[in-house]
Amino acid sequence: MWGSVEASVCAALIIGGLLGLTGAGGAILLVPLFVYGLAIPAERAAGQSSVVLAAVASLGALTSYRRKHWDGRAFLRYLPGVIVGAWLGRAWIVDALPRGFMLGESWVARSSYLMILLAAVMVMSATALWRGPRAGSKCQRRFPEPAIGLVVGLMTGVLGAGGGFLFVPALILLSGLGPEVAAGTSLGLVAAGTLVAGTTELARHAGEVRGPVFAAVTGATAAGLLLGITMRSKVSGRTLARAMAVVILMVAVWIVLREGVTIFAA
Repeated sequence: MWGSVEASVCAALIIGGLLGLTGAGGAILLVPLFVYGLAIPAERAAGQSSVVLAAVASLGALTSYRRKHWDGRAFLRYLPGVIVGAWLGRAWIVDALPRGFMLGESWVARSSYLMILLAAVMVMSATALWRGPRAGSKCQRRFPEPAIGLVVGLMTGVLGAGGGFLFVPALILLSGLGPEVAAGTSLGLVAAGTLVAGTTELARHAGEVRGPVFAAVTGATAAGLLLGITMRSKVSGRTLARAMAVVILMVAVWIVLREGVTIFAA
């Protein structure tokens, strides 16, 4: 009989496939997988999922580089902000956040409000995936590339969100890259941010990692990613992105409902 671990490994395979196909969006589902599938507190889940994502996205970036789906100059323009933001978020901000606060007569624990914040980011991700990058978008052109890197790095450090849903549109609109090159370069930036956040997490909380389960989830996500990259040119990217947007939005709504029950039913 299957349990939560087996189901989580299968889910990780699907998440890896989504990440490989689009370079964006799918990885944000790793944190809910760790929290609800593997019963890891949200504060630790964001860091541990970053380790998985760092390994998987690095593999994806290398594969994309070999397929010439890569732009090194664009990568370097975003990289400093990503590194600084991811380190600040994981090394300082997460531990500085209050353990909780009172909302009326209910206690909102840190794990709950972090998951609700993640759900808000997931709604942003779903919206970006549904709309797709639009030429001449003033919102995208208003911010310089290093600033976008810093914002995404902070999200990675605090919430475990890789940020591909922001990187891909920015790489297309600001850097003038094609969709496949943008997806590959995005994987490199996601790998950089999650590597910083993940290693910072392991340096402080390595004893809380469940080794065999962690390895199984990482392997399944990597296998899915390689399959997704292989199929990237054979699947309608627009249709896939919109389908994934619906899935991410549904998970975000479920997170808010579940955390709301936890907060107000306590």
